[in-house]
Amino acid sequence: MALGNPATGKILCVDNAETLNFLRESYWKSKIDDSPFSEITLRFKNLPPDRAQIFQAKLNDYYFECGCGMGSIFLALTILLLIILPFVSGVSYFPPSWKGVAAGAGIIIGSALIGKLSGLARSYLKLIHVISQLRSSLRASGD
Repeated sequence: MALGNPATGKILCVDNAETLNFLRESYWKSKIDDSPFSEITLRFKNLPPDRAQIFQAKLNDYYFECGCGMGSIFLALTILLLIILPFVSGVSYFPPSWKGVAAGAGIIIGSALIGKLSGLARSYLKLIHVISQLRSSLRASGD
């Protein structure tokens, strides 16, 4: 594992199985403490450059995913549901009470949090899958 620090930030150079394990193991810690590097590059001798570029792009996408996309989808769907619910159920929420407003805000914030965590979990599973594919590709090429 070689870490570099060019002007754009730190780069993690993945060149062996130990570094691949580090990526998998450091994923959740990087979401809490912020990642110690800003880019992942692959340096395997027997991996064709076009394949390396594809794997590198996927590793960067999945490792640095923040989960905000999924969180915003959950948030939008929850707001839509809370808007539609009174019309479908026939129950009027007007005038709203403070308890109702607080409950709605809690539901919205909770759904956004659940969405973010779902997005992070999805990215983690995809990262594990890409690492597995990369290992298989390296075994096939003899690296």
